[in-house]
Amino acid sequence: MSDGIKNISKIILSIITFAGLIFITQFLFMPIGQRLTTWKISTMDSNFSAKTVELPFLTHVKESGLWTFSTAVYPKDLQADVLHIPRINGYAFEVELNGHKIHQQGDFQNPTANIWNYSFLIDIPKGLLLEENIFIIRSFALHDVGFIMTPTLGQRSDFNLIIELQNFLSDSFSYIMIGASLFLGILLILVGRNGKTIKHAYIQFGLACIFFAVYNFEYTYRLYSGPLEVYLWLRKLLFASILLSIGFMIEGILSYMYHQKIPSQIKFCYSIGIIPVLFMNDYPALAAIIKVYNLIIIFITLYMIKLVIKSPKTQLRFSISFLSLTILHTVIVFIFRVPTLVFINYGMSFILIGLSYALVLDFDNLEIKNTQLNYKINIDPLTKAYNREYLDALHYTQDDVLIFIDIDYFKIYNDTLGHDKGDLLLKDLVQHTKKLIRSEDAIIRYGGDEFIIYLKQISLAQAQDKMIAIKAYVVSNFEYVDLSYGMSNFVTTLYETIKKADQDMYLMKKEKRRDNTSH
Repeated sequence: MSDGIKNISKIILSIITFAGLIFITQFLFMPIGQRLTTWKISTMDSNFSAKTVELPFLTHVKESGLWTFSTAVYPKDLQADVLHIPRINGYAFEVELNGHKIHQQGDFQNPTANIWNYSFLIDIPKGLLLEENIFIIRSFALHDVGFIMTPTLGQRSDFNLIIELQNFLSDSFSYIMIGASLFLGILLILVGRNGKTIKHAYIQFGLACIFFAVYNFEYTYRLYSGPLEVYLWLRKLLFASILLSIGFMIEGILSYMYHQKIPSQIKFCYSIGIIPVLFMNDYPALAAIIKVYNLIIIFITLYMIKLVIKSPKTQLRFSISFLSLTILHTVIVFIFRVPTLVFINYGMSFILIGLSYALVLDFDNLEIKNTQLNYKINIDPLTKAYNREYLDALHYTQDDVLIFIDIDYFKIYNDTLGHDKGDLLLKDLVQHTKKLIRSEDAIIRYGGDEFIIYLKQISLAQAQDKMIAIKAYVVSNFEYVDLSYGMSNFVTTLYETIKKADQDMYLMKKEKRRDNTSH
């Protein structure tokens, strides 16, 4: 399959996954019970005329203030005991039924509760629900107001499970993402600082995860009721965090997929471009400038998709494509005030999975390269025995045996038959020895025609039997030569053990010379 087809297939898969996510969430947020769709809206804003709307409904406000939604309800099921409000945009709200306040969320004096991404199930006191009822919902709008989902009436037993699922997918999942993003962000930065491969990309991705974790507080349900001025700064910092997260994500993609860096001039302009957000002095003004930045984010996201499509690396192609779709969708929702759910959290969850997979894959590749490099370093190129550096990696005990071998008359063999034959002798000795020893044992070329055999957890008698067999093979298959050897259990140090075995080997050589002289 060509790279172009692979690119297209992964993008198509991300589109299908995104469509599936929309379908699943629409199913989970499908209204249960009697839908309350028609509401009259009024506000203290003199520029707004009271009107009747069909829910879901969402609008941007020019001035922060209290909005009132009212509807007449004729319950089909007089046994209804709860009012379900799946999504309400506002920062404090109260519910009134037939002149009685039955619920309040947040503080109207300091209307800064983050409640828009949460499903509420409000108990209806017994006896208040009549044949004809007036529901009034007052919501304090800082920059927008409305209902993303339609409120419904029903019985608590029908809502218990669905409420848990809805709030898990929105609120609880946000906290999971905060923890996961922070953990992976810190891990990537530590790996980037200490690692030697694609170091810059890991750091950029790590910073992107950390700033996204900060931004994720925007999606959590919070009953904060502090001063509006403090909350305004919090909202500005949260939006600045997503801008920084996207910027670091772009730089990480460039570094990871193309081994390039964003020019310092562009990074400077991007950083300076965030400053206007911090100077907005009220919520409607902040919402207005965020609309402009959302348009910019669309172009940045399209650029991100372009980078992914053109890159030869495939590890992050699906996850970044999916994240890009969720960003585009979220921006469009915010710009046009579309009353629907947003999925940027899920997009980032795919990025976290993708980054974790890429990190593991990169370390696997690094491990393979290190193993191959270590193999080249530790293996003698001629005989394929270990070289003497391998001795430093031995984890030996006193029950292990070390045998020191020297080929007698090897120089005569080389001079008589040629060096090629001498090389074949060395290789054949190693190959035959490997057949006689176990996988946990090793043969090591110590230098020239000297070898060490390391035998793990074996008696000296058993080691002697193996050495006799090796010696017999060499003598019977190669003329002129013989083997001398010495063996020892491991003593205090590796050096002392080699020295002891070497001394025993020389004693054997000396004995052979004495025998030859006597003959």
